[in-house]
Amino acid sequence: MIDNKLSRRALLIRAVQLPAMGATLMAINAFGEKADLLCADPDVLSESEMGLRRSLGYLEVSDDPDKTCSVCAFFRPGSEDGCGRCQLFQGGPVSPGGRCASWSEIS
Repeated sequence: MIDNKLSRRALLIRAVQLPAMGATLMAINAFGEKADLLCADPDVLSESEMGLRRSLGYLEVSDDPDKTCSVCAFFRPGSEDGCGRCQLFQGGPVSPGGRCASWSEIS
């Protein structure tokens, strides 16, 4: 005869494992999306271009979904690779889903 009861310990372990697994899957998914489009490749940009991006707090993936480069006044749609251009970065490449501290709403 098989006992189908869960012990309290087993239940607590499952209660911790399930959210942890969910968080891990979400992190893997988010990393995959971020890795898909890398517009401001540090290996390609000059040190001065990288310094400007650092000083303006540029992020390849915006921390606010309502404020992304694609809806910024300084953004210009770019090439076939999906990257755009930013006037603040002297026309340098930016991710449409990125953001910097000088983000400005299109008026």
